[in-house]
Amino acid sequence: MTSLITMKRLTPAIMTLFCAGMIQAGAHYDAIHNRIWVTDYPAAAPCDLATLARIDRQCGWGKVRLDTDAGAYLVQADLCIGAGDGTETYFQIGSPDEPRAALILDGNLFVCPCGTNSATGRVGVNRLTLGSAADTNISAAIRLDCATNNAHSVYIGVRPDAPRARGLYSGQLHMFNSKIT
Repeated sequence: MTSLITMKRLTPAIMTLFCAGMIQAGAHYDAIHNRIWVTDYPAAAPCDLATLARIDRQCGWGKVRLDTDAGAYLVQADLCIGAGDGTETYFQIGSPDEPRAALILDGNLFVCPCGTNSATGRVGVNRLTLGSAADTNISAAIRLDCATNNAHSVYIGVRPDAPRARGLYSGQLHMFNSKIT
């Protein structure tokens, strides 16, 4: 009963971090390489831009913000989805709550390879989904914001710290009514 009372007193921000820790989902910022790693979000509850912005505010990174003038989330770091260790990470851009979600990325986008879980032998999934297959009213956009040409790229099935790793299966990109520019 004490833990139930304590949980009721937690603020929504702290509760979000507490619940994320319970399911092992979350994000961390690698300041040395200027990278945000998003890991362990299940298909039933994928990470999204609003969640990433909330984590950024709570952790004080200052790398993700909602730009209301552009109507988009601005991420000023590399964004890495998944860990490549057999765990699964799903990231969704576009939803009924944000049907025209947009990401302006001042960095590289990595959808890491999936890898095989050493405990289960099962191949995990790392997936970025833009838009919705079931609802054509939901679309998404990613814009790579480059000060110089070819400064940033999109990498599917590549880890930034091990670009030529063997024995890893590709990450996944699913796009519906969406664009990357």
